[in-house]
Amino acid sequence: MANELAALTEFTSSLFGHAYLCLPWFCRNHRDYRCQVRDYRKAITVLACIKKNRPLFFGPDPRLAGANAKLLKCYDHLAPAGDSKANSASLGYYGRAWHEAWKNRTHLQLRGHEVRLMRFFHELISKSDATHLGELIAMARVVDRDVISPARSIILPDGWDTLKRLQAARDTLGQQRQKLLGAAQAARENLQKARRKDADCYRAYQAALREYKRAVYLRISELFDEHDWYPTVDGATLHIVLKNEGLQEYLPYSFRGRLGFQPTGHPLTFYTYEGLELEKPPLNDVRMNMNYGVAEADKDYGIHPVSDGTFYCSTRPQVGNSELKYYTLEYKRRARRMKYDTVGELGKSIRKVRRRLLKHARSADRDTRIRALMCLIIDTRCARIGNSESARGEKKTYGITTLLTRKHVHVKDGYIT
Repeated sequence: MANELAALTEFTSSLFGHAYLCLPWFCRNHRDYRCQVRDYRKAITVLACIKKNRPLFFGPDPRLAGANAKLLKCYDHLAPAGDSKANSASLGYYGRAWHEAWKNRTHLQLRGHEVRLMRFFHELISKSDATHLGELIAMARVVDRDVISPARSIILPDGWDTLKRLQAARDTLGQQRQKLLGAAQAARENLQKARRKDADCYRAYQAALREYKRAVYLRISELFDEHDWYPTVDGATLHIVLKNEGLQEYLPYSFRGRLGFQPTGHPLTFYTYEGLELEKPPLNDVRMNMNYGVAEADKDYGIHPVSDGTFYCSTRPQVGNSELKYYTLEYKRRARRMKYDTVGELGKSIRKVRRRLLKHARSADRDTRIRALMCLIIDTRCARIGNSESARGEKKTYGITTLLTRKHVHVKDGYIT
């Protein structure tokens, strides 16, 4: 039931897994951090095993041989039970190993969250920049359950606490909103007016909003780790906890399913009770589909099983009456496969279809000629089919069935332009 978009490969799981196991040792002994670590004896035991096994976790690629060579030097000088002075040489080699790996990171073939992890570890270990140490600790659960405890054992300096940070960010955001809008709530149209009126104040508000979202992300990650929710938790249970934290807007109370932690974007990943991931987070007035997983007598399911044969839930936006349906990623994957298979079958007979369209374009029947002409335009110009709904409203889009005479189509000397 892991997040498909955040899943790591076996190689990167090993790479970042070892990095997290070494993280308490590094943060405790590095001269720029000197963090406190809970139950450091466990970290010493892990380090002793790493020193004995000497894993070259940057991989066998020859272009990363320099990074692995510095790792071996790090193991040679490593003193698991020693202090900062005893580990100074080992820390130096460890930092240079990560710097070498960062320079050759393209050969690691990282993607998505792996790139972020690599960048955060490089900043912390090679550049002595702890700006994203909180994010590193929060992302430990993306790598493996076994590295959550070592990451959470690090006590961040200056009494840094996610709960205090969240409250401070919330207060700052409220002050900036009051200063910008003179109101507690921020309507979208009011924000646009305020942006044009006072650009500097608007930028300060956006910075406060980003910091608040960062604090929310770190706090939700810590809640998952504190309650040992891995990889997911029931939505009803999580909603109670988030409501007590003042974060209920991140999980609609009407959603029924399971939730996981999401490293980027919205902090939560939504799942069905059976563990199928939804395509995106359903927010704003969620309505569950009572027919999901229930066989409907008059429905042809085709390639979809009854257990996942329709949308899971729907939402209605704050403005307007449109309904947005949410499907599982597996449903969308099957639908795309069917669409591409259909296109493949059409490709085998497309020449016959085009010859038939040219024949029908010369038909004596008016309706046949018009339909054939429309199909030929769609084929040769890659035109949209169009529908009446899209041709109404503020953002109008037109297709071959909704073109307007005198506006989109001109007939001159028997030619359509």
